[in-house]
Parts: sequence; structure tokens; C-alpha cells
Amino acid sequence: FPTNGLVHLELSGSPGRHYAIEGATDLGQPVWTPLFTNSAVGGVLEFDDVAATALPQRFYRSVVAP
Repeated sequence: FPTNGLVHLELSGSPGRHYAIEGATDLGQPVWTPLFTNSAVGGVLEFDDVAATALPQRFYRSVVAP
């Protein structure tokens, strides 16, 4: 990870399919919050989490969006 705390994600997916990236700060009892929704252009979904610098930790998951 970069030393500036920025998190950059690149996820593989089906081209044109919409995905949501969700984040949670605790995996014990996770509350998943939508962070970003977009389509996988060329089969890749990219996301920069600039808010991650203010958190001690964050976990991510990607789900297919309607």
C-alpha cells in the first residue's frame, strides 16, 4: 500500500456489468456501506478510496449491482 494511506482497487469483472464496492470497518459484525458503483469497463473496475486515510482499517467487498 502507498504510504499516503490511499487505497486503490482494481477488480476483474464481466465487461459492462455493474458492480458495487462496499466497505466495512469491522468484520466481527460487518455493516457494509456502499462506497462506489460503476460498470466494469473492459472487464476492469477501478476504485480509489480517498476516505480510507481517516480510518484505522477498512475491509472491502464487491457485489453485482442491479
